[in-house]
Amino acid sequence: MAFELKQGLKLGQSLVLSPQIQQAIKILTLGRQELEELVAEELRQNPCLEEGEINSENQEQTEFDTQINSEAKESESASESLPDIDELLSRFRELPGEESLQRENVESEFDSPSYDRVNVTESNLHDALEDQLRLMHLTEYELNCAIMLLQYFDDNGFLTVDIGELASEQNILKDDLEYALKAIQKCEPAGVGARTLQECLLLQLKQKEDSPALAERILKDCWKDFEKQDVSKIARTTGRSADSVKEALIFIRDQLDPRPARQYGGAQQQVVSPDVFIFRREDEWIVSLNEDGLPRLKISAKYEKMIESALENKKNPAKKSEVATDGDKSLKEFVNDNVRNARAFVKALADRNKTILRVTEVILEKQKQFFEEGPEHLRPLTLKAVAEELGLHESTISRTTNSKYVHTPQGLFELKHFFNSGMSTDAGGELANEVVKSWVAECIKGEVEQKPFSDQDISEWIQQNKNVKVARRTVAKYRESLGILPSSKRVRRF
Repeated sequence: MAFELKQGLKLGQSLVLSPQIQQAIKILTLGRQELEELVAEELRQNPCLEEGEINSENQEQTEFDTQINSEAKESESASESLPDIDELLSRFRELPGEESLQRENVESEFDSPSYDRVNVTESNLHDALEDQLRLMHLTEYELNCAIMLLQYFDDNGFLTVDIGELASEQNILKDDLEYALKAIQKCEPAGVGARTLQECLLLQLKQKEDSPALAERILKDCWKDFEKQDVSKIARTTGRSADSVKEALIFIRDQLDPRPARQYGGAQQQVVSPDVFIFRREDEWIVSLNEDGLPRLKISAKYEKMIESALENKKNPAKKSEVATDGDKSLKEFVNDNVRNARAFVKALADRNKTILRVTEVILEKQKQFFEEGPEHLRPLTLKAVAEELGLHESTISRTTNSKYVHTPQGLFELKHFFNSGMSTDAGGELANEVVKSWVAECIKGEVEQKPFSDQDISEWIQQNKNVKVARRTVAKYRESLGILPSSKRVRRF
């Protein structure tokens, strides 16, 4: 069978998103800090976009621009000549950038940054260890091996790769990597570079001058019993008294850190600026957008009028050269593109604010009991229910609630906090999963450290105190989602 190429026409339908829709979807997904950066960048790049609010500085600038325009009109009427098109284009492109830079310089001199714009420089574990390694007497090859190992450290300072496998992959001698790792383990903080928790605690113990000898023996020879905090069994294994074992365990607990590099990164608390407020005024709940830090944008009419006057007022067409005609055409295209982009950007911002308000209003309507009485009255709510209420798609609701925060009388929450599945109760109602999680945390918080509650005890406590029957497996699932260890790991026997 012979193959041949042919040309043909085929009709078909396909869904194509325009650049404006793609931009609107992107803006809807952004958080507040990212949106502020995008707005500032758009103001710098697009000369047809400007801030709508007028303060004292903008008022002086407006008066100055008015004076310049009036002088230009007087000179134009006197000489009956148009400005050079290249000069006008350069003024058109450069002046808004200069204005924005002046505004930024004035803000940096006289205004302190708002709480949601403060950038905190975080120390980096990799850089700190590399600086210490460079001060050691290592050859260039040994230093390179150590720096390569730093790439495989986690946020807690543990080495997450097997040295033997890494040596075979990189075609390096295992002894060289072992030597480099020992150099890293001499750095601060103590315990960094360990491969296991046992090794981490032993590394820290070696740098403690006042450490009891029994503590090292417990960590080396009684590790499994140490994990269970079994004092009596450790005492029998070591041949020491129970009081001596307790003193050694207390020293390990108070003086050693299972996460030695916690100050160099990982989860850190960040100041969050809410996107929307929910508050109560005169027995009426109100939803309001947070416009602090986001300028009101509008299309600049100043340059648009300048360009129109330059393009339409052709009093001397005979003197126009081909260069000027080409300049007029390119300038007109430049203005049209920027005006079109500015209008699409302003519309996307307006649609974003409108969608956030609508979604928050529905959340307020569905979760009014939560705002009035507290977190225990959170009700099950799904994205599908809100989407059907507003006539939107579930993906739109998901984008709207992503990285958006709301300030309420009950505290600051992410909009996704109000969307959760529920479980049926014996009374025939539904209970949100977040409520059950809060009950589990409340029960564990009030337990005795020497005898922590098991999952079955927590289930019985919830049934007695909250009148809700929750299965033991459900309690275990919620406890694990909260990052809480089982009772055998939470026990303190002394």
